[in-house]
Amino acid sequence: MRGHEWRRVKLPLKTGIKMLMRSIAALGLILAACQGAAAADQPSHNVSCSQVRFYVALYSLPVAENYARSHGATDAEIEKARHCLSSNPQRQV
Repeated sequence: MRGHEWRRVKLPLKTGIKMLMRSIAALGLILAACQGAAAADQPSHNVSCSQVRFYVALYSLPVAENYARSHGATDAEIEKARHCLSSNPQRQV
């Protein structure tokens, strides 16, 4: 006999299927948790038009824009806020 022979452990079919289903469920939970964490990393910057007008009046447009950019506001969000300052602002829903 040459060394130890490794044998596969044979599990009943029901036990194997049960373990597989638990593994798939655990993987699903882990993936769901990861997606939630990724979503939390990207905060929403929803600001009403009245807030935009208030802070621009209080601090000036360049200061308010620099503050927004330094806190992660995107170009699209800045542009959306600029529409609030136009002479005929459209109502945002």
